[in-house]
Formats: sequence, C-alpha cells, structure tokens
Amino acid sequence: MRIISVLSLSGLLVAGASWPLQAQTKIKADDLVLNGESFFALANIAAELTRLARADGYMDASVSVHQIAVSGAVMTGILSQYKNCTPKPTFMITDGGGNDLMGSCGSTITPDCAEIKSALNTVQQYFTEMKNSGTKRVIWMRYADPYGSNWATLKANQDVYNPEVEKICKASETPKCYWIDMRTTWEGHYAEYTSDGIHPTTAGGTATAEAFWKFAKDNNFFDLSATGLNAGTGAGAFQGQRIANGSLELSLSLDHPAAVSVRLTSLSGRTVMTGATQAETGARIARFPLAAIPAGIYRLDAQAGSAHHRASLLVP
Repeated sequence: MRIISVLSLSGLLVAGASWPLQAQTKIKADDLVLNGESFFALANIAAELTRLARADGYMDASVSVHQIAVSGAVMTGILSQYKNCTPKPTFMITDGGGNDLMGSCGSTITPDCAEIKSALNTVQQYFTEMKNSGTKRVIWMRYADPYGSNWATLKANQDVYNPEVEKICKASETPKCYWIDMRTTWEGHYAEYTSDGIHPTTAGGTATAEAFWKFAKDNNFFDLSATGLNAGTGAGAFQGQRIANGSLELSLSLDHPAAVSVRLTSLSGRTVMTGATQAETGARIARFPLAAIPAGIYRLDAQAGSAHHRASLLVP
C-alpha cells in the first residue's frame, strides 16, 4: 500500500491512516443568503441577522449574511437572482410571490387563478434549481398579513397562495425546507412593524430577524456540529482521506447522491491530476486512481455536491 502524508492548513497530519477533518463550527462567507423582494431588500433584516449570528458566535466579524433580494422582484425574478448567485449558498432564507399577487383573481379565488398558478409553477422550479445547485436547507417565510384596506386583494390572494407554497416546502427533502409563518411574530404589532401595510419598519425588520434567528437555532437549521456538516457544507461532508492500492480514497458522509471531484495542483499552480465520480447517499468511499506523481507538496481540492475540502498533500 502506497501512503501519502497529508499536510493540513494547520500542520502535518499522521500518514497511513484515514484522518478525521476539522468540523465546521461557524457559518462561512456566502454560506447564508437572503433572497426575495422588497420585504427584505428595503429592510434591515440582513444586517440584524448578521448581528445576531456574530453575537451568538455563529459568524466571524468579517462574515455577513449575503442579501440578493431585489425590490419589485416577482417569482421569476427571485429564481433568476438565485441562479445568478455565485457561489450557491448552503443555507437560504427566502420568500416570494407577493408581487405576483397584486391583481384580482375574481370573486372566487382558487390555486387555478392565472397569477397564483404561474407563481406556484415558478416556486416548483425554484426548489428544483436549489436541489440541483446544492443548497442544503431553506427557510421559507409566509408573509405577515398585508395591513390595511388598501391591500385587501393582495391578502385574499395570499390566503390561497401561501398554503400551496407550504405544501411544496414541506414536501421538499432536498433542500430540506422549513416553513415559518411571520404572522405570529407580527400579530398585535402591525402598527409598529409596518408604515405602509406590507414593508417592515426598523422595528419590524428587527423583530422579523429575531424570529428567523430563534427559529433557526430552535430547529438546528445550520447543524454545525461534528456529526452534522463536518468539514464541508451542502450535499456532503468529508470525513478523511488516504492512499490505498494506488488510489486516493476520500471518506464521505452524504445526505443525498452527489458528484465528487478532485484536483491536485503543484505549488506553481500546474494541475497534475483530476478525477470525478458519483457517490450515493450515506457513508461512502470515493476512489480516484492515481498515475505516477513525483515527490513533492501538492494542493488537494475536493468537492462533493456543494461541500468543499482543501488540504496540502506531501508526496514522499
């Protein structure tokens, strides 16, 4: 058996075994994204979530919640905002559909109303895109009720639309979707939490962010324990690596099937080996046959779904 020692970013590890990797204990840059429309874009929610995450030790001082919400976005726009987000987030908080539902659906409102049906179709596409892109968990917010008689049509449409979105959310396994009903937080505080009937005031944004944060912690949304995301984020977690029988072996723990790829590069940046395979759900070993590699120090970059691992390899 040929052994390659592994030099981690923090020091040299013992060769000839399967080495455990350091658990991710904090939310990394771009791990958490806030997507939607003006409910988020015009409010202080992202800033307040960042404050709460830092205060509780979930984020370093240099890391912030990444907001991609755009005022006026309809569901197709929100989907496009996600598609254009690079890198794709592991965790996301989102809403969507409010701007699609401003028009009247008539006296009898059903999910077959053209505006509602179109928005729901895009919600389905959104979840498919998240699944294919490696987002692991999403919190979907049911809007607080529109406040005031000016928003009667919007409220009536939302009352039909939101239960259908809730069904889509709760049926999603990848990404795992968590449904939060913001009406509970806003109940009894509408006059304080909104000045125009739909958008949060500063007090409303703070209350909304605090509700999100409590909900996320209560539901272990980020799962940053050693038995959760481990060294990676997203579809899989890297457990360790070794060289055996002429192959690089990566030990993985996957919560759904994922493409696994590796790249070895020299210190000068020259690629000396690449490989790709598919791994199924559960504890798996991904093997990559190695050609003759000269002795030296190399960089290993590995990816499983949206999980990433980087280390230095010392080839004796």
